[in-house]
Amino acid sequence: MRPHLARRTSFTPSVLALVASWAPALEAQSTSFRRGDANLDGRITLADAGYLLNALFFRGPRPACDDAADFDDDGALAAKDLDFLMDWLFPLAPGVPDPPPPFGAAGKDSTADPIGCLDGTVKPPAPPDPGLKVALEVPAAVERGQKGVEVFVEATLDGPI
Repeated sequence: MRPHLARRTSFTPSVLALVASWAPALEAQSTSFRRGDANLDGRITLADAGYLLNALFFRGPRPACDDAADFDDDGALAAKDLDFLMDWLFPLAPGVPDPPPPFGAAGKDSTADPIGCLDGTVKPPAPPDPGLKVALEVPAAVERGQKGVEVFVEATLDGPI
């Protein structure tokens, strides 16, 4: 008769805390987002780079959707995400690749990594302040269709920024 072997396993509180901290990220993989839209305003612009810079280096708010800010999709938010975003926004040479999907249109992340997207809801920017006044003077050459003419735009606010 073979002796019955029993194995008893116990988990320390730190292991349980680690598992609990990963649960939201794994669950969040099903949330749709747009890679590169770190500030979730529906566009990929220099404002996303500023938002990520603030979060990484100046203790600014962490992105609500880490996956959207993870521009190279390596599973971590780091300075190289900011570099990749800036290279994509302002390419110095042709052939800068687009970031991994979902890009262009919102979608779900197909790669398994430790970060997720707790809230990928796009929050469009608010309309301009009612005190904003914009003046545009267009030279006659522009009105005639001439290209390459400088146009100056002046914007003022009634109150403080």
